[in-house]
Amino acid sequence: LKDVKKLDSFLLIDDDPKDKKQPLTFDVETALTVLRDNYPTHALTLAKKHHEHSWYLKIQLDRIHSETLSESDQARVLDALTYIEGLSFGEANLNLRKYGRTLVTHVPGPTTELLKALCTGRFHDSTDKADPANFLHLFVSHRAQLREFLEYIVDVETVANPQIGNTLLEMVLGDVGRSPAAAEEDAEDKPIIMATNEAAVLALLDNPRVKYDEDHALILMQMHGLKQGKRYLYQKLHMYHMLLQHHMEEGDDLAVLDQVKQHGESNPNLWLLALKYFSDQKDPGHLQTLLSWMMDTSVPAPPIPPLQVVAILSQARDLPLSVVRPYVVSQLKQDQAHIDKEKDEIKKFQQDTAKMRAQVTALSSKAMVFQATKCDLCSHDLDLPVVHFMCGHSFHQNCISETDRECMTCGPEHRHFVALQSSLQAKASNHELFFNQLETATDGFNTIAEYFGKGIFKPVDDDDDENHVAESVGSNERFSNEY
Repeated sequence: LKDVKKLDSFLLIDDDPKDKKQPLTFDVETALTVLRDNYPTHALTLAKKHHEHSWYLKIQLDRIHSETLSESDQARVLDALTYIEGLSFGEANLNLRKYGRTLVTHVPGPTTELLKALCTGRFHDSTDKADPANFLHLFVSHRAQLREFLEYIVDVETVANPQIGNTLLEMVLGDVGRSPAAAEEDAEDKPIIMATNEAAVLALLDNPRVKYDEDHALILMQMHGLKQGKRYLYQKLHMYHMLLQHHMEEGDDLAVLDQVKQHGESNPNLWLLALKYFSDQKDPGHLQTLLSWMMDTSVPAPPIPPLQVVAILSQARDLPLSVVRPYVVSQLKQDQAHIDKEKDEIKKFQQDTAKMRAQVTALSSKAMVFQATKCDLCSHDLDLPVVHFMCGHSFHQNCISETDRECMTCGPEHRHFVALQSSLQAKASNHELFFNQLETATDGFNTIAEYFGKGIFKPVDDDDDENHVAESVGSNERFSNEY
């Protein structure tokens, strides 16, 4: 080790590494371990010659610990960065993750540019891209470089890793209200800087290239008190009740009305919250607007029971009756119109039922005369053989198939009613479905009334059930006479 020339000859430093005529007489890693302390130049040359990239960078960078470097140390750091730039994509990726923190500390600008190229497919024109999340730890205590790196990544690439979006969002939020030179800046510039940073936060949240944890982002917005960010995330996450509550806390009455009008159709609770909010105000103007929307059929609003509305408004002791009176009168008129309509339908159904019963009585007690002269299918004159159905329709025997033994005109409608009857019977035995509909319905009374109207709650004993089944089977039989 004391004779440099003999050492060079032994290490074959001057020989071409591609020349394999003279084999190595030593282990390269062992030689590097011995040489790195006393002969660093030989160690570097040997590591470079035999492509021991990790050893080369270790020798150059392991002894650099202080933040202030001498000229020789600075040269070693720059040499290490240049060496990494000459490596393949895989080797550069591996060694930057290992030694990148030292490089970022002492040559932040060039190292950041190298990382940008490595993560965006611009490293030696390689199409491979490193994961930016693997390099976040390199920027400890280097906030400006980290933000520059992440902002470049999200501007150029579509980031699928939410860790990138979360980290950048935290950094941008940390800068909201913070100036570049907090101690020296003019107080008049602070609102401008805050507005700029808030705009950067909103731009990041709205950037389709960036993926981030939306729940985590919402927590960050609440921690930093960024109102615009909270409103954006409430809207994005369809948390309309929280958005409405936010507008109420801010006292933005017009925004409350706008949210109710936009999203109240799918969320009846928004109307109830708004009613409670406006009923506590001294000025009833917005409450009157809300009630007028509930009376206006052109405004999409869910069917809120009037009693529930009145119960909410009755809690406001200072609310004059003149504000509520138009709504109550309107609801009473609507209810009366609905009752009149239902009465007309009941009367019509009663008449139809009486007519059907008369037809059934006539069919069972009187002879039926078939006087049709035209086939109901082909519209030609009837000639024998003819098939007559008890419903009054007549067909040529050739116009209907031998297997089709029901009226071709009335059959589809008959099958529809049979299927409807079977469906109602199935519903009558499905108690879980009934209770689920009752729990989710906005008007439970209407649900129960609908079930009563369909006869589902009608008690049926065993004998009646058997007779009912027999009648159903009999009604499905075809009545026909051939002449």
